[in-house]
Amino acid sequence: MQTNPTEIHGEFGYLRTLKSPSTDLVRQFYTRNPTLKNFESRVGFAWDAFHDGKTALRGGFGIFDSLPQPYINNLYNATTAPFLGNYGTVGPPSTSSPPAGAWPYGIPALAPSIRPTQVVWAYNDNNIKRNYVYQWNLSIQRQLTSDTTLVVGYIGSRGFHHPFLTEGANSVQPVNVGKPIPGVGYYWPIPWTLGTGVDGQAALYNPQVQIIRSILWQARSYYNGLQVKVDKRLSHGFQVVGSYTWGKSIDDSSGSAAADTFSNEWNALPFYDLRLVRGLSAFNVGRNLVINGLWNGPAAQSLGPLRPVLGGWQLGLITSVSDGVPIMPSMGMDQPDMLGEVIQTLNPPNRVIGPGCDTAVNPQNPSHYLKPECFSMVPQTAVNTPYCDTVRAAALGLSGYCPNIRGNLGRNSIIGPGLFSVDFSVLKNNYIPRISETFNVQFRAEMFNVLNRANFAPPALNPNTGGGPMQAIFANGTRNPQFGQIVATQTPARQIQLALKLIW
Repeated sequence: MQTNPTEIHGEFGYLRTLKSPSTDLVRQFYTRNPTLKNFESRVGFAWDAFHDGKTALRGGFGIFDSLPQPYINNLYNATTAPFLGNYGTVGPPSTSSPPAGAWPYGIPALAPSIRPTQVVWAYNDNNIKRNYVYQWNLSIQRQLTSDTTLVVGYIGSRGFHHPFLTEGANSVQPVNVGKPIPGVGYYWPIPWTLGTGVDGQAALYNPQVQIIRSILWQARSYYNGLQVKVDKRLSHGFQVVGSYTWGKSIDDSSGSAAADTFSNEWNALPFYDLRLVRGLSAFNVGRNLVINGLWNGPAAQSLGPLRPVLGGWQLGLITSVSDGVPIMPSMGMDQPDMLGEVIQTLNPPNRVIGPGCDTAVNPQNPSHYLKPECFSMVPQTAVNTPYCDTVRAAALGLSGYCPNIRGNLGRNSIIGPGLFSVDFSVLKNNYIPRISETFNVQFRAEMFNVLNRANFAPPALNPNTGGGPMQAIFANGTRNPQFGQIVATQTPARQIQLALKLIW
């Protein structure tokens, strides 16, 4: 349990509701405290199944609360109106500086008039619910030999009422909110809402303000994973540990401190239907294998004068192989946007099914990691024609497509480049008994990414700005020539470091 945080000067304000005017603010973080009923029950067991000390069956279940700590609110209450705003130039160019002692009190009088529609506001869910997670696990551990152990386990979790952060809560919503039409999904008003001007402002969810950074306690999460570990302890100078995880993490939004906490996550997800954004977590890695080994060379006792040269060597190796993290293409999110949302939310393209598009990626082509021919605008069909803005499509020179209908590509359904990396180390211990029994001059050579493999990073994401390599099609219907382009790696090139250590 925790108390409801406060700001000692009262200098923050959230809109009372998503539709409140800028004059209707609340000066508290949470309208009610969701932690007062936190009760975290847990149970676990361990069983020596065959009563021989070689097999252990373990399991557990627990409830864990995820408290609404201040970091969730820091960004949104520190960068929004009414206590922060971009007021541009203070006064006309000929205005003299305020007299000494007038700062900062003389500044507001000089500032130009700023309307509520010109600054960013914030909203914190006034129906906040308890944010908690169920976690469970079951594993079996078996000693195969005197120095080798095998562990196989299953881990799962289910989370409720996570914070769903979005900067798209005040967007123009689709006509059929909450009622997606089979074969159509969601569509926006016809004629297209202008990206600027009075018409666009009037169509917003809350026409009285502009962007609303919102925290809605409604997201969910799911995780299931298989874990296998083999541990061979030191024998004949050799030991190895291998760990393999095969899992899947699914959620509605992966952000916590900000909507785009992760570099591959959009900062404006639609909040009105979470079915649109349920998908792989931004941090999901489907398969992950790590093998590390260590070999201590022989002491070379019988080598006489060669012992100082051939003895005391140690070799180490760490090999990592894993799938990539998910990535999410978009379309038409530059200004003014394709759908007519005015304040854009994630608008996915349509996934093309056909020859050459059984997979949407070119793994060996960093210039076009994503295949542009496998993503398109929503094609016009007999089913969606009554909802299709055919007039605007024709004006864009794109007859046969529907620019006002949201695409069908699932969130985070494309997987980015994987990882393969090998780190290697060589160590030589040189004990000098003339000084002391423990005095050691140790030489180390450590090589990271020793194979110098180029582990490509996913295409860069420019949230809500348009033109980034994750946007397949611009709002005017033209294709983005940079789509799917990789310009960075996720690991550095081969790095070698040498060291000499004195140990005593």
